Amino acid sequence: MNLNIIKLKIKAKHLATEPGIIRHEERKLQGSDKYDLQQHRKINVRNEARATQLAIAYLRGIPCARLEKRNPCKTYVFQNLILTRVLTMVQKYGSRTTSWYDVVRWSNKLMTIYEKKGYKDREDYLADLSDEFEVELGMVVELANLLGPEEDFDGLVSMLV
Repeated sequence: MNLNIIKLKIKAKHLATEPGIIRHEERKLQGSDKYDLQQHRKINVRNEARATQLAIAYLRGIPCARLEKRNPCKTYVFQNLILTRVLTMVQKYGSRTTSWYDVVRWSNKLMTIYEKKGYKDREDYLADLSDEFEVELGMVVELANLLGPEEDFDGLVSMLV
């Protein structure tokens, strides 16, 4: 594994323990000091932990949509705080030439049904079906094209059984 990804994983583990430490300190405080510490935990630490996980995903080539189930791209916090931190971490631990547009494009990319099920793309899925059912790839591709992509996970599998 890449040393820089390991460094980010260590950072993520530290950030995961920080809320518990802050909560412990909150119990000792009252009033505005307690409130300030709670806000630090709920906003700063949470956003940094989220950005760190996203930076790890970016460097591993994992689509943003796999981590972010809802579409966060329209929120101010995501665009202006989280992605800015992701870019900074990617440039520090990955490629310095990564641009803001690279990170935004990555965050906006929707996962295909094939990616959601763990395949690279449709061709990868069809090759896996070919291996699983011990049918020539050409035959699987012909059947898939005949039935259409909407039947890839239902009708096509039934035809191959």
